[in-house]
Amino acid sequence: MCFKLIFTLSIYLFLFSPFIVYADTATPVQWELNLGDNLEDTIYDIARTSDGGYIAAGKKYSVNTSEDIYVVKLTASGEVEWENKYIASKEDFANSIKQTSDGGYIVCGGTYTETEGVNDFYMLKLDSAGKVEWEQKSGGNQRDVCEAIIQTKDGGYLAAGDTWLNFYDSDISLIKFDPNGNIEWDLGIGMGEEDGAYDIQQTPDNGYIIGGYTRSVSDLSYDAYIVKTDHEGTVKWKSDFGGSGDDQFYSITQQDNGYVAAGYTKSFNEFSDIYVVKVNLDGEKVWEKVYGGDDTQDDARSIKKTSDGGYIYSRKNQPVFIRII
Repeated sequence: MCFKLIFTLSIYLFLFSPFIVYADTATPVQWELNLGDNLEDTIYDIARTSDGGYIAAGKKYSVNTSEDIYVVKLTASGEVEWENKYIASKEDFANSIKQTSDGGYIVCGGTYTETEGVNDFYMLKLDSAGKVEWEQKSGGNQRDVCEAIIQTKDGGYLAAGDTWLNFYDSDISLIKFDPNGNIEWDLGIGMGEEDGAYDIQQTPDNGYIIGGYTRSVSDLSYDAYIVKTDHEGTVKWKSDFGGSGDDQFYSITQQDNGYVAAGYTKSFNEFSDIYVVKVNLDGEKVWEKVYGGDDTQDDARSIKKTSDGGYIYSRKNQPVFIRII
């Protein structure tokens, strides 16, 4: 397997305002943009839009409400087209944003519920100009947070994250919405004592593939976790990966003969390393790769298939960079 290095769209998540950098193979940096004005302002997700620009989402500090969902639309050259804050409670944040088939956007994250004192799943559907078309929240009396959302082939949406049953026990949470934001089904998937999802994709058979983490009652460390479901969320198979240390998957992508997931592992080094695993269509491991230095904390936050049959992943480090494998 050949390796080559390429720089592309990256997000630097520092302890101060969001900082977005765009670069390519020809020039190290084409443009950079500082979006925030407070230590608490953060961008958590960014996506390319159909017009060649970008849409980014996260949270922005507010004096009155503490934290608000923040969404900003950028041109291809990094100019701000529009930016909005969305307030549902005193503490709101966005973890995932996608452009939808109608040119608008779907956003998911969390919102603070005053009566329960915990976070709930929170979804926003925006039009192309950032105006709210509908909003929806879901959760129980414990913490519930959406980490990823996709538009499904039927025009609806599927949100994935974690739902806490009590202080020590969590399940993967899947919530299916129709195109208007009405909940069609809501279910939890558990394998260990703590389970959660960071990424989800729809598969060619109309089912779903999920990447995340699991931890059993007897094990103090997390294992990287892949779950395959049918179109109604029924589990077809689930597989865990890793060693004696903490291992988690942040991103998963599919190909004709299986799936590739990426995240981090602490099972092979004192520090975290990038962890990439390929499985077949039945969840059996085909290969695994570990990348990283001896004295750096590394993890892969996103992985995608490239046109030449390889994979491109973004790495969180100082600074963030992207590699094709």
